[in-house]
This record gives sequence, structure tokens and C-alpha cells, in this order.
Amino acid sequence: MRQYHIALDETDAGKYCILPGDPGRCEKIAQYLENPYFVASNREYTTWTGSLDGERVLVTSTGMLRAPQAWYGGQNIFFAS
Repeated sequence: MRQYHIALDETDAGKYCILPGDPGRCEKIAQYLENPYFVASNREYTTWTGSLDGERVLVTSTGMLRAPQAWYGGQNIFFAS
């Protein structure tokens, strides 16, 4: 089921997730992964994905990395997988 705030579902899930605060950093971080590509953007949550040593890795922003937004984004990523 697609999670509304992060616009991800179980097909987008990865084994690992990097959580930068600034959405603008997601693409920059994703460029260090193999085969990076844009997945979704909704509100402060922007997601890119790629792989690292054969494992799928998500890069999802949390806005200003304040505790409530990071917790909520993490919960949505968990429920999307």
C-alpha cells in the first residue's frame, strides 16, 4: 500500500535507508550508489534509490531532521516495506 506522505510502497523498499535532512542532498548522496534513480517526492520527503554492494539503498529526506519528521518518515518507510 502506498504511504501517502512519502509516496512509497513495498516495491520501493530497500534493505537500508539513509536519512538526510535536506531534500536537496538526496540526489547528491544517491550519486555515490550504483544505478541511482529518482523514486518520489512529496512534501519534505524526497526519495532516490540505488544499490551498494548488491543491496538496495534508499535515500529519503526528512525535512529539517527534527525528531517528529524523522520519526514519522521512518515509520512510513517501515510500513511501506
